[in-house]
Amino acid sequence: MARLDNASAVELFLKCWNGGALPDKSEVTQFVDYELGGHALAITLLARLGRACSWQKLQKLWREQGTASAAARHPDGRLDSLDLSFALTEKLLAREPGALDLWQFVALFPDGLDEESMALWEEVSGHATARIVLVEHNLISFRAERITMLPPVARYALGRSTCNLPDENGFNWLSARNHAYQYFLAISRYANDARSTNASIQSRSRSSAELWAIGQLCGAEKVAGCFDLNLLWQLHRQLRNVYVFNILAGQVVLKIINEIIGDPLSFFMLGNLEYRLGKVDTASENFAQAIMLYEKEQDRLGLANVQHSLGELKLGLGEEVKARESFEKAKELYEKEQNQLGLANALLSLGDLERQLGELGKAREDYERAKELYEREQNQLSLAHALKFLGDLEAGLGEVVKARESYERAIELYKKEQSQLGEGHVQKSWVCSTKCVNGRNQTGSRPSNLMENWL
Repeated sequence: MARLDNASAVELFLKCWNGGALPDKSEVTQFVDYELGGHALAITLLARLGRACSWQKLQKLWREQGTASAAARHPDGRLDSLDLSFALTEKLLAREPGALDLWQFVALFPDGLDEESMALWEEVSGHATARIVLVEHNLISFRAERITMLPPVARYALGRSTCNLPDENGFNWLSARNHAYQYFLAISRYANDARSTNASIQSRSRSSAELWAIGQLCGAEKVAGCFDLNLLWQLHRQLRNVYVFNILAGQVVLKIINEIIGDPLSFFMLGNLEYRLGKVDTASENFAQAIMLYEKEQDRLGLANVQHSLGELKLGLGEEVKARESFEKAKELYEKEQNQLGLANALLSLGDLERQLGELGKAREDYERAKELYEREQNQLSLAHALKFLGDLEAGLGEVVKARESYERAIELYKKEQSQLGEGHVQKSWVCSTKCVNGRNQTGSRPSNLMENWL
């Protein structure tokens, strides 16, 4: 972004000129130096506008419309050359169907997006040729099989997100954000399915990888000062099993959603993420708020979920009695709601607590029962967790053959679920068990916090 010397600036402009006859070199020299300040990106953007107007017309637009755009956006009537270049490009692209919507969509992705994502946006928006326009104007580029946008280009587009009446000569955030929501709803459609199907695994993986972009969308909505609450709520529900796979990005998204909606689910999910980040006090506050709201709504399943997580928090603090109380409350509520997956989760946590307390018979019984329920519910990721913990218990008792069988099956499932962290935990436990088999801990002590393994 450094200023180019005059010779390089003129050379760049003439190289990128997309119009008819080349402008006079002396005029270009004065224009790129005095008007554009030798700014490479501004020079490139202006030169690409030659496809729409002559050299004389371009200079006139720069002085008239560029100045008008500056006056509209800045009280002192001034914008730098880059902002003026963006403003003129925006006006030109307003004629191209979908071009400005795509500009704002790509701006949501700090690290760019792949061809599959672009194709899906084109499908949901109906604008299959918009990308060509953005490429022609150097707003996006293809690098290492990814479609990327320079940060200043992205900042300008997101800075133009507003819920005012759309300008026919500029961005229409209401349109752009609708296409963005439809895109993110499409990729997360199966993410909330607890069954381990190919569709749900891929949906969770893809959604978690794009949580930062979803955070950008929520942030732009916040700046704009308006939300589509129906679309936001629908997306929030579909992402409930995704936030944990990208904790920092999930926290950003959930904080904004919590500010706007303030629903018990967002308090609960925030509490889970904050506990994983070691923010125990904040997590406890959010769990308490979630419990209050779920009780008000008489949502027993929601209450069960919070009680289960609260038990994990208490266990992590070494408060075994309080942890057992929360786990038992969760178990009772899951049984009343006939929620087999939740019941399996509660049993797994109870088994973990019992193993830590040396109650190995009870722990094995709860692990086995949880394993059966996970198999019945076709939840491979949770089944892998159960097998891992069962293997830990068996290894602690010196049952090396059984432990190895449990670990091998857990690794197989983690691979299917694309959980490298889970696979790594099993490998670590297996190495430890083979080293320590002659001096094993008969209590099968807890190797790591359950919440840390729940990835």
